[in-house]
Amino acid sequence: MGIVIAGLFVVIFCIYPVMFAAKKLGAEKHDLVDCLVAIIVASLAVSLLATSLPGASTSAALSYFYSFFITGLVFKFMLKADYISSVLIALLSTLIRYIALAIVAAILPNT
Repeated sequence: MGIVIAGLFVVIFCIYPVMFAAKKLGAEKHDLVDCLVAIIVASLAVSLLATSLPGASTSAALSYFYSFFITGLVFKFMLKADYISSVLIALLSTLIRYIALAIVAAILPNT
C-alpha cells in the first residue's frame, strides 16, 4: 500500500506539473510516459552537466540557473517543443510543484 501512495505522490507532484505545462505551452508530446521519461533524462543530464559548468560548483544559484537551461534543452527534444517553451515548461512546472508542496505542508500537521 505504501508503494502505491508513494507512486501517487510522484505522479501528482513531479509528473503532472510537467504534463500540465507541456500541454498549455503547446508541446507535441505531453502524455504521462513521455513526461516521465523526459523528467528522468533531464534529471540525469542536470546531474551530469550542471556541476561541470563554470561557477556551478561554487554557486548554488548559478547551478540552479544552469539546471533550467539544461532541462529546457532536454524538454525541447523529448517533448518536441521549441526551446523557449521548453524553458517555460521547466519554470512553470517548478512553480506549480513548489505551490502544491507549500499547500500540502500547510495542511498537514507538524510532527
